[in-house]
Amino acid sequence: MTLDAKNKGSLSNYGTNPIALVANPLDFNKKILDARLEQYRESEGSGDAFIFFDRGLPDVLAYMEYYKQEVPKEFRSIIKKHAYDRVFFLPIWQEIFVQDGERFESYEEAMQLTDCLYKTYSELNYDIIEIPKSSVVERVGFIKKIVLNDHR
Repeated sequence: MTLDAKNKGSLSNYGTNPIALVANPLDFNKKILDARLEQYRESEGSGDAFIFFDRGLPDVLAYMEYYKQEVPKEFRSIIKKHAYDRVFFLPIWQEIFVQDGERFESYEEAMQLTDCLYKTYSELNYDIIEIPKSSVVERVGFIKKIVLNDHR
């Protein structure tokens, strides 16, 4: 998926996310959606009380919309059928932002993508819980407090 796109050329050739440069963006996004859907389905049978995903199914929509790519109706349908219980949102934070081999976007692009992600989750009627900009320990504590209070 993303790794395949990265491996097709030197990372230094990318000034932005490779999704903007792949030959077949729809196929690329379908692979990402399928992989995230597989993760979602695997989690359903895990028996774990809590499961966290770094990226969610709606992220595919947000990126496609950001890059002005047509979103097939089936994508929206799949994403709506596989909803998450909670969405914790970690907003972009300039003081810790790093552009590297995993994050191709400039800070300005990342800001726009953050807005697109927030809008997409909002349009899907998620109650978005924004994580405060604080230490890792404090952010983990914030999340644990909410999750544990929900399960009492």
